[in-house]
Amino acid sequence: MSTSMAPSRADMNPNDPSTPSRWPSSPVTLASPWAGMARRLHFYAGLFIGPFLLVAAVTSFFYSLAATTEQWIHHDQIAATSPAQTVPLDRQVATARSVYPDPPLDSVVVNKPGATTWVLFDDPALLSSSYHRAVFVDPSTGHVTDTSVLYGCAMAFPEQAWLSEMHR
Repeated sequence: MSTSMAPSRADMNPNDPSTPSRWPSSPVTLASPWAGMARRLHFYAGLFIGPFLLVAAVTSFFYSLAATTEQWIHHDQIAATSPAQTVPLDRQVATARSVYPDPPLDSVVVNKPGATTWVLFDDPALLSSSYHRAVFVDPSTGHVTDTSVLYGCAMAFPEQAWLSEMHR
């Protein structure tokens, strides 16, 4: 009984035509003359478009987390000292107006109990009309807790505004 074994590398003669070759003797030709150009175009498109897709993916990931993290980062601006709303709204707006006397008043957002009142101003000095100056007033004490610039109709804080601009 004989067993056939594959020839070892030492038994192979590269000059012998009966020796099986590991690689084809001639290079593989492309099916079409346009295939090489298509492959090169695909490579350069990936090289130049890939970084833009990477930035879009990374910023959209962080943008999805921004609303939650803003609540944690800006807790001191958002949270009031007490859930009671003892200061009248017109006095809260007057307090906010003392911080920014020049820009026109845009809107006032009265939040749930335990949260600050947001007084928004249209400031032409900001980047666009999507940005608003905000003054956060504690409705239980009437004191200004902080100021910030908010973005868009969702009134996003600067971190989310920056991510939104980067994502575009």
